[in-house]
Amino acid sequence: MKVLLYCRSLRNVNGGVQNVVKSIKSDLRTSGHIVHVICGKNSIKKIDESEKGEIWNVPLEVIHTYKKVPLPTSFYRFCRDLYSLYKVVNRLSPDIVSCHPANYQIIYFLILRQLIGYKLVVTAHGSDVMFGESRLHREYILPLTIKWANCITAVSGRLRKEISSIGDVKDDLRVIKNGIDVDFWSSVPVGRRAKPKIVSVGSFRRVKGHDVLIEAFRHVQAKVPKAELVLIGSGPLEKQLKDQIQTHDIEDSVNFTGWLGRKEIIRIFGASHVFAFPSRSEGLGLALMEAMAAGLPCVASNVGGIPEVIHNSQVGILVPPDDPLSLSKSIIRILTNERLSRRLSRGAKDRARQFSQKKMSRKYEKLFYSLLGRGS
Repeated sequence: MKVLLYCRSLRNVNGGVQNVVKSIKSDLRTSGHIVHVICGKNSIKKIDESEKGEIWNVPLEVIHTYKKVPLPTSFYRFCRDLYSLYKVVNRLSPDIVSCHPANYQIIYFLILRQLIGYKLVVTAHGSDVMFGESRLHREYILPLTIKWANCITAVSGRLRKEISSIGDVKDDLRVIKNGIDVDFWSSVPVGRRAKPKIVSVGSFRRVKGHDVLIEAFRHVQAKVPKAELVLIGSGPLEKQLKDQIQTHDIEDSVNFTGWLGRKEIIRIFGASHVFAFPSRSEGLGLALMEAMAAGLPCVASNVGGIPEVIHNSQVGILVPPDDPLSLSKSIIRILTNERLSRRLSRGAKDRARQFSQKKMSRKYEKLFYSLLGRGS
């Protein structure tokens, strides 16, 4: 079977979508399939080639409009990029094209499906469906995707419901939950713990709720003065978050690490007491699952697909979104109750084993076979 995976980039080592695509690529190649990858980059270039598949960068223009009318120069670039993509995809001749996530660039693969004849699978990961990238994306491209793709998959049941509200969804809309490298994350070297440490991983965007966590941390410090907060990530709101910390005079207790490789992250997990995940919206939460596999007691917002990961009080604590007081109270409970901390740690590790990346890849493989009318 020849599979073509699309995502915006494979470069971001901490990107949830990127890590999912890398896992599917690796596992399907291990199973003997030819797996190609196309990333939406600024210039067309083959960046890797082997007997197991090729990796390409292909620019994919987002059409800019004025009063709903495409700007001529933007439409020209769209047509140019469509032709470039056609030449690459036609030569690769995939049986299946699998796109992650359901972003604007899906329109290219919807059009080429009519010309080349592959089966198209589109996976919604969260914000691509919850918010959309533009009015054109929300009102036209997402409904067309639902109508024209051979199959839509969602990473959570909550997201499946969201997709169903957009358009006339096919009966076989699947839920395939994202997976993690359970063996790696459960091998955390425990180095706890000189000071009570709270850790969070995520890009610094409003949807991730770091401002809520910083506000909650002020309340935590009032009860646990030696507590520290480690924020792993970066993003457009970093300066705003640092200003917030300075305003509250807690700079000495908050550490911004930037993005780290997973070996550095797992080391920090091993020295931490609590993982906080204060998202305002979330498809499923890959970083949350990795922290659970590492045995960290977790406090997370009760939004999106998160309750499908923390499905009961034995594996973690759910709090309302945008509620720093509830978040702080739950963190304090864990920091001051060793028995609760141990119970949540055991429950989290057991629950995380249900989200194996190999299990995820196998489900995609079975889906691809079914679309081609073949047995697995």
